[in-house]
Amino acid sequence: MNRFIKADPTYKSGKYEKNPSLGVCLASMFMYFYGFSREYYNSLDNRELQASMIKAGKEGVELDANDIIWKNNAAMRFNLEDQLGNIRADTLVVGIRQDQYFPPSTNTIPLSNMIKNSKTIIYDSICGHLGVNELEKIQEELGRFIESHSIKGGEYEG
Repeated sequence: MNRFIKADPTYKSGKYEKNPSLGVCLASMFMYFYGFSREYYNSLDNRELQASMIKAGKEGVELDANDIIWKNNAAMRFNLEDQLGNIRADTLVVGIRQDQYFPPSTNTIPLSNMIKNSKTIIYDSICGHLGVNELEKIQEELGRFIESHSIKGGEYEG
């Protein structure tokens, strides 16, 4: 994504006067291909896929180029892996089986294994990474976790 944005001649090393819309559009279109699950993409015909990709690019133009680059850099460079063993609180790690950005086998499960007293929930969503918008699918599990860790009458129940 960053390369698409930085390749836009109007980016000017991040000192642009107007958001570099071509670079941001292309970056957003690229991201679209990984946001959902493979099953989702397979359910679309070529016309629908192209229309959705173009829509994602148009919506992406509303995002600030430098903000995208800074977020991407933070996500790629910020690593707390060596600190996860220090977490003492009961922790709930949630993953989506069809997430192409953070597959449970390489992200959710290893992350949970590094945190003592963690519980893992992995659920299905055709929305893939964007399945975070379907947390109602695990509403009961979330409710039980929160309920078992709530404070009642000033005392910790958990």
